[in-house]
Amino acid sequence: MQSDESFESAYAMWMETQRKSSRGERKRRLTEMSDPAGKLFLAQVWWPSFGHFSGLVAECEVKDFKDGSRYLPYAYLTEGYKICFELEDYGNHWRDFNRYQFADHLMRQNHLVKDGWIVMRFSYDDLQESSRRCQQVLNQLFGRLRLLG
Repeated sequence: MQSDESFESAYAMWMETQRKSSRGERKRRLTEMSDPAGKLFLAQVWWPSFGHFSGLVAECEVKDFKDGSRYLPYAYLTEGYKICFELEDYGNHWRDFNRYQFADHLMRQNHLVKDGWIVMRFSYDDLQESSRRCQQVLNQLFGRLRLLG
């Protein structure tokens, strides 16, 4: 991933704002965050598409159907739309799931959709090898929804 000083500066300020505005589990997650896929998504897809982080939330907390909390890696929140961005590494993410965790993961997405979320999923491989295609999908979605990003 090529370093872009304007991205790095904006990213650092945005993450600091995310941490300062959070508490509890979300704050812990943001503080301990080591997320190479997330940073790749932000640097190679989000930033080239929009050049800012307005409306984007890291580790977005949502209440789940079991009266608990779930955390979405990245969410874009605007009037009328809630968009979740799931970033997944094939090997590490799915390899360690048991049958219960796999079913729970699918049900989590079903409940997000039922609750009005648009769920966009990107693989780490696509972020790394096909970032322009990921940008295109993101821009097409925002265009169809008439969002400026």
